[in-house]
Parts: sequence; structure tokens; C-alpha cells
Amino acid sequence: MQAQKEIIYSMDADLSEKRLVTASSDRVVRTYKIEDTQLILDQELSGHDSPVTKAIFLNKGELICSGCYTGELFIWQLEGSSFVKKFSTKVFNGSINSISHLFLENSFKIFCACSDGKVRILTFDFKLNFKTEELNVHKFGITSISSNEKYFITGGVDNKVFLFDIKTNKEIYSFNEHTNIVRDVSIAKTNEFDLDVFASCSDDGSVVIYYFEKEVIKKQVIQINEPLSSLAWSKRGYSLSVGYGENMVKHYVPDVDGYFKEVDLERVE
Repeated sequence: MQAQKEIIYSMDADLSEKRLVTASSDRVVRTYKIEDTQLILDQELSGHDSPVTKAIFLNKGELICSGCYTGELFIWQLEGSSFVKKFSTKVFNGSINSISHLFLENSFKIFCACSDGKVRILTFDFKLNFKTEELNVHKFGITSISSNEKYFITGGVDNKVFLFDIKTNKEIYSFNEHTNIVRDVSIAKTNEFDLDVFASCSDDGSVVIYYFEKEVIKKQVIQINEPLSSLAWSKRGYSLSVGYGENMVKHYVPDVDGYFKEVDLERVE
């Protein structure tokens, strides 16, 4: 991967894990091909009028959705070997801090975590006609949002985490485990282990892992004692990576009792 001066706000791999997309402070969305352990720059997608806060692949990777500081939302479609912008809208007058999605049989939903504390849900048909629904969620801005086939979760500047039913958009639980801004939330995809698990991390230096046990949500708090910035579940929904500091990361997997423990990973050169 070529050295870059811009700040990369997000990275996402497609379903095949052969392509990567980034959102950057220079207003550009970039796609990369993943070859062995190398990232090869493939395409630069311009058009946003402010730093791009989030870019994600939709479905199997044939679509990219990106959002930015000024509330613009773009959808890019793969045509041949290149992505082309197919849709744009102004979601609201403020920052889209994060986005997530749900792909259905005849439609798809984009969940926008907004700086005014609202989640704006755009439901599209495959001709890119859409309707919008707004949910008042956090007292202040929403920093992060994540979804799977059952739930979506949010984290906010008010230190709170909310869990919603993705079919009804109804709040299921709210959590107050953090004492500072929640920087990221992440929910594991539906997986072969039938494990419903999600996590949050905060400036307070803690990671909270939440999981269902007989319809009761249990919690495990891990203290790292440094401000934390990002979370990512593995593709199989089994291991959790936590980002912090200058390119630092810790990895956690459950033991035989379901308790998450830190593990070391070998570096691939």
C-alpha cells in the first residue's frame, strides 16, 4: 500500500475479502485490490465536498456507500471493473459520522449515525428510490453504528450505547457502562456459533462485550486503560480486535467458558 498523507477514517473489505475501500480526510473514497499481503490502489472516487467519514461495501461488494461531514450520502455501483456514482442525497445539515446497512430480498437499508443525535434510516428499492425515517436516539451526537441481520447498535457522545430490533427499529436496551465518549460499536455478523454478541469501546479506556444468554444480556468489561478508537469482529463472528493509540491493536477470543481473553497474533510480513 502506498504511503498516504491523508487521514483514513474507515476501512472495509468486501465479502470475498479481495477488495478494500477506505474513507479519507481528503474527500476521496479509494478502493484497493488485496493480493496476498499487499494492497494495490485500484480506484479513487471523488465527489464529496468534505472529508469522508465512512465508506462500506453493500451486499457482496457490488455497491459502495459513503458519507461525509456535510451530510452527503453517495452510492457507487460496480460497472465492469470500475465503480461509478449512481446516487447522491443530502441526508441532513450536519455530519454523517458512521453508516451501516442491511440488505434484503427486495430492498436495502442504510443506517446513518448523525451528529445531531439521530439515526436516519434510508430504505431503497433496487432502482434507488428511497424513503427516510428518523429516530431520536442520543442526547448529543452519535459516533458509531453497526448492524447485522437481527439488530443495530449505536454509540454516542453521551457515553451511552443503544440496541435496536432491526426489523421494527424499536429500542430493546440502553447501556450506561461507559464514563466517557463511546468511540465505536460493533456487532458480530450472524454466525455458525449462533452467538449474538456485540461490543463498545470508549475514551474511558474500557471495552464492554455484551452477549445474550437465555434472553438475558450479560456483560464483560475489559480495561485497557488507554483511550480506544475502533472495534472489528472477525468474519466468522468469533474474535474481536480493538484499536487504540498509534496503530496499536489487541485481539480477544472466548475461552471454553465463553469469557473473552486476549491472544497474540503472528505478524505476516
